[in-house]
Amino acid sequence: MDVTDTLRDAAYIAVGASILGFQKAQVRRRELLEELQTRRAWLESQMAEGRTSFDGLAARFEEVAEPVVSEFQARVEALIEQLRNALGMTPAA
Repeated sequence: MDVTDTLRDAAYIAVGASILGFQKAQVRRRELLEELQTRRAWLESQMAEGRTSFDGLAARFEEVAEPVVSEFQARVEALIEQLRNALGMTPAA
């Protein structure tokens, strides 16, 4: 075997190894993209569930808070009226 054949074989081996390395990188890239798409879909579903839960909690808070705020406002207005009467003040127009 002469030097030319050895160099040619070495070049073929180098090219073949490069092609295999490139293909392996492509496969890994596809695997990573698949994994990222799966994780993104999961994250989006979790965010949608979170938004739904938050909207439900906000609506429930409004249901609970509205009567409390109305009661508080009525009591404060009654106190203001009592103070005006006690001080002999007329309501402001």
